[in-house]
Amino acid sequence: MKLYHYTTIEAFAKIWVSKQLRFSESKNTNDLFEKRKTWEFVCGILPAGDDKNIMEAFEIFGKAFSDILTKYKQISFTRDYRSLSGYKSSMMWGQYAHNENGVCIEFDSDKFHFPPNVYRSKVFYSYHVPTIRFDKDRAFLDKAYMQQFVKVNRKSIFFTKHKHWEHENEFRVITNQHEFLSIDGAITKVYVYDSKSINTRVVEHIINDQVPIDYLYISHYNGDRNIGCDSLKAKRELDKRLSEEPDYYTYKEKVRKRYRDLVDKLGSPI
Repeated sequence: MKLYHYTTIEAFAKIWVSKQLRFSESKNTNDLFEKRKTWEFVCGILPAGDDKNIMEAFEIFGKAFSDILTKYKQISFTRDYRSLSGYKSSMMWGQYAHNENGVCIEFDSDKFHFPPNVYRSKVFYSYHVPTIRFDKDRAFLDKAYMQQFVKVNRKSIFFTKHKHWEHENEFRVITNQHEFLSIDGAITKVYVYDSKSINTRVVEHIINDQVPIDYLYISHYNGDRNIGCDSLKAKRELDKRLSEEPDYYTYKEKVRKRYRDLVDKLGSPI
């Protein structure tokens, strides 16, 4: 399965050199529902006593359970959409790649080196984010019970988000034991948005032809605007050939049209 990770140029350089992705703390999420998970107790779970004692017990439990949840960290990816490749999301470029100044990394998930004790799944989207409900007759503040509860209910706790976020088409990896996920050999392609930018030149220098780089562009056809992509290496070769044409600078458009016709006929300009 192909997965995509949008990030900045600075973060990409660290990822490429280290061959690792860092798990992010849950407090860094931009989803308010995830930052403030809610839970409730079925009648009979809280210890008996007056209202003051019950509230104190509730606060103690809440802190203990929150401490367990905050130990879980995550790495987020985007999957291919039904009618759109995962690297073509203009919203994701704008939101996570510094308004098209970053990169989108494509991975082959079958080549990830998943350590033990990680959870991984696509994210499910719902208009009703589940409330975490404790309804078992177990000892109150039993830490082992709470940890087992998280494991059993991980889909609703970690892999269910509000419908507002479904445009991210997310896939997650979750752990409470590891800091990094090895991606050595798993990167299959890198996408950049502007073939002419200095950031793209930096990416080319870092990658040094070890994996393909594609650049994106906005295409116009029959009144529709779409995102297309082409090989950056092929573009560089085409630009080089154009610049070597004797009449290029005098008849630039004529030379470009000749090469466009050639590309349309033969495919790749290389």
